[in-house]
Amino acid sequence: MHQKLASRISIALHPILIPLCLELFLLFLSKAGIWLPFKGKVMLIAFIGIFTVIFPAMWIYYLYKSEYIRSLYMKKREERLIPLLISFISFLLLTLILIFKLRMGPLIVVSFSSMSTLIFILLCISFFHKISLHTATLAGSLGILLAIRKYEPVGTDLLNAPVIFFTIALGLVMSARLSLQAHTKTEVYSGTAVGLAVCYGVTALLLHFIA
Repeated sequence: MHQKLASRISIALHPILIPLCLELFLLFLSKAGIWLPFKGKVMLIAFIGIFTVIFPAMWIYYLYKSEYIRSLYMKKREERLIPLLISFISFLLLTLILIFKLRMGPLIVVSFSSMSTLIFILLCISFFHKISLHTATLAGSLGILLAIRKYEPVGTDLLNAPVIFFTIALGLVMSARLSLQAHTKTEVYSGTAVGLAVCYGVTALLLHFIA
């Protein structure tokens, strides 16, 4: 893959953007947002974006300016620990707000619970192994959608399109990260395996208990 194309794919499918993209699909293409008017969905997406994109991005930039991390790409394993911890805290806080304050439906709550679990596991792994966050978040989103389609088929038939999207995106990102030599094959494949297994498993388990 051409280096410029690989770089653009890595930026467009950055891990910090993927959870928000997943929620867009869930809110507009499934029963998760059926009770919300369009304006309500937009406001909810904006609220989610503050916790999943803006807040972590601000902290990452602060850490970069403070020279805790040398690059915004966080190429070294050690540089990823604090950003991952911040992301986990942000996702966990958002999940609790969605459950106890906003009282969101099960699909939204389950998806964020799964993603929060994945981020925590990625944080733990990052103490001793550099893992691809790009492939982990994309594979995690795919795992969430596959579990929802299997265990909550009613009102989620339109999610087949996002499943295809994330499958293609995952393949592109795997190729891009390897082309840029940002990760080894082991790091790319382990990110894919962990993301898919954790998010599919947690989503399936939570949906089973909710049902």
